[in-house]
Amino acid sequence: MVTQHPKLTRLIADGYPIIFVDEYQNTSPKTIRLLLDHIAGAGHHSCVVGLFGDSIQKIYPSGQGAVVHPQLTPITKHENHRCSLPVVAVLNKIRPELQQEAVGEHTDGEVHVFLNSTLPAGHACLDAAPQHLTERG
Repeated sequence: MVTQHPKLTRLIADGYPIIFVDEYQNTSPKTIRLLLDHIAGAGHHSCVVGLFGDSIQKIYPSGQGAVVHPQLTPITKHENHRCSLPVVAVLNKIRPELQQEAVGEHTDGEVHVFLNSTLPAGHACLDAAPQHLTERG
C-alpha cells in the first residue's frame, strides 16, 4: 500500500521521524524492507530508522535475521550489561569475532554446563527432557 501511495509514506515519515525496531532479527523481512526502502529518508524531514538486536539471536524462522542495507551504519556494542563475567567469557569463546566486556552492576555469576548422553539427540531430547527431570526430582 505504501509503495502505491507516496503520500502515505510521507505522512508516516513526518508523523514518526524516528523509528526504532528492537530485536529486529525477529521482525518480518517485509517490515524491514518497508522501513528501509520506503520510510527511511521519506517525508519533509528525513525519517531515521534504527535497528537494535543481534542476528545470531534470531529465534523465529520467519524473522529477518541479518540486515545489510546501504542506508544502515552498523554500530557494534562491546559492553554487555546483562551477563556476568563468567558468562561473557564463555560468549567470547563461542563468538570470538565479537569480544564483549561485562559491565554494570551484575558482574558476579557462574557458568554450569550440563551434558546428558542418556537422552536422545536433537529435538527428541527436548521431548524426553521433562520426563527425565520428573523421574529424577
